[in-house]
Amino acid sequence: RLASAIMASSPLLGLPRYPEAVAANWPLQRCDLGKTLLEWVPIQPAIGAMLDGCDVKDMTDEQVAEVKAMLYQRKVVVLKNQVLRDEDIENLAARLGWDGNRIDPFGKSLSNAVQTIARQEGQINRFGVRWHYDSAFLERPPEITLIYGVETPAVGCDTVFTNTELPCSFLDQKLKERLSSYHINDSYAMVHAQQKRVDPDNAMLSDPSVETWLRGRTAPLLHTHSKTGKQVLRACEPYSTVVEFEAPQNKAAVYEVVDYVTSPEFGCRIHLEANTLVLNDNEGSLHKALNDSPAKRTIK
Repeated sequence: RLASAIMASSPLLGLPRYPEAVAANWPLQRCDLGKTLLEWVPIQPAIGAMLDGCDVKDMTDEQVAEVKAMLYQRKVVVLKNQVLRDEDIENLAARLGWDGNRIDPFGKSLSNAVQTIARQEGQINRFGVRWHYDSAFLERPPEITLIYGVETPAVGCDTVFTNTELPCSFLDQKLKERLSSYHINDSYAMVHAQQKRVDPDNAMLSDPSVETWLRGRTAPLLHTHSKTGKQVLRACEPYSTVVEFEAPQNKAAVYEVVDYVTSPEFGCRIHLEANTLVLNDNEGSLHKALNDSPAKRTIK
């Protein structure tokens, strides 16, 4: 209801609306991936690159560096036909720069780097169904998220991603200067309230860090990406409010950002097959799980 009201109201931040924002900047982006060692295939003009036939366990350091560079360029990379154990995923994460500390608190385990998320046949999915950055409420949210398909249906249970860096590049300097005065608070509060209702035994609810997560982190709405140096509109549905507004406008402004950056031309839809590994630039994209199938699904 809130989102519907926002779309009918005057914009608070002055962001362009879809589809005019896209039409005014056509074409969005060319699919030139440059000279590469590996045989990448673009997924969509604005986002994504796919690779098949190269086992990540056998990649050279130079090839892993190319995967990381392609990820920051294209925001999502898909590596097909990967037979991986938990230790293989951890090893790849380390080669991508993970320091060995616990990062993302979601999942069955709060101590392991690789966490299992399972949904039984017929179970309603409530996990990750809004546009979000993973664990945005942490003091240091993960820079990269890895998603690995263990057991997935032939159709459905897809994930959609959107590039939040590219739409920012279309904003004029005057609007960027205005947006630079706003800040986002990313808090665990809304997800916390939902978990208390539907999953009261969730280990996150009793985690020693829960009060810190509820306070959240405050950062600029117009964020400079730590790796690309480009500006990103960094706000998401489940965690963010705009500090400079009172409720409900503080959430309405977030929906205005999300409405702009999730224009279909900025995104892609990925079907996570078994033994497929998806890497997501958590700093420069949003994603959400689609709740379109009752099928059993297990991912890591």
